[in-house]
Amino acid sequence: MTVSQSRYRKFYSVNFVTYSFNKFALVIRTMTRAKHFLTQINKMKRTFYIFIFLPLLIFVASCSSGKVGLSGKVTFTDGTPLTVGEIYFETDIFLAHATIKADGTFTVGSLKESDGLPRGTYRVSIVGAFRQLDGVDETGMPLQELLIDDKYTSGATSNLTCTVPTENGKFNITVERFKKE
Repeated sequence: MTVSQSRYRKFYSVNFVTYSFNKFALVIRTMTRAKHFLTQINKMKRTFYIFIFLPLLIFVASCSSGKVGLSGKVTFTDGTPLTVGEIYFETDIFLAHATIKADGTFTVGSLKESDGLPRGTYRVSIVGAFRQLDGVDETGMPLQELLIDDKYTSGATSNLTCTVPTENGKFNITVERFKKE
C-alpha cells in the first residue's frame, strides 16, 4: 500500500465517521421534532375533550335525565282501536316515537323503546296507518288502504299536541277514519 492510498483511507474513514455522526444527529433531531409534534397533538386532544366533548357529554346527560314515561291508546271516534302505525312526538330540536300495538296502545321512547321523553309540549303525528290489500297498482306497488285522515301524518296539520307531565302519564288519542271520496 502506498502513502497516497493510506492517506485516502484515513480521509475516507474520518469522513465516513463524520457522515455517520451527522446522520445520527439528524435522526435524533427528527425524533425530537416528532416527539414535540406528538406533544402538541396530545395538547390538542386535551383541548378537544375539555372544550368540545365535555360540554357535549353534559348536554346529552341533561337530555337523558328527567325523562318521563308516556303511554296511551289510539282509537277512532267510534271507540275501536287503531291497530297499526307509528306515533311521532316532535319539537324543533327533539323527536321521539312509539309503535302502535295490535290493541291500540303505545309507549313512547326516544333513544330506545319505552325510555320516555323529556318534559315539554310536542306536536304529534301518526304515520304508517294503512292496511295492505291484495294486488298491485299500475306502477307495481302493493295496494294499500289508508285508515286515518291524511291530516294526522304531519305534526303541523294534525292539530294534536301533547304536554308531557312531570310524572309518568297517559295520553290517549282519538282520530278520524280516512274519508273515501
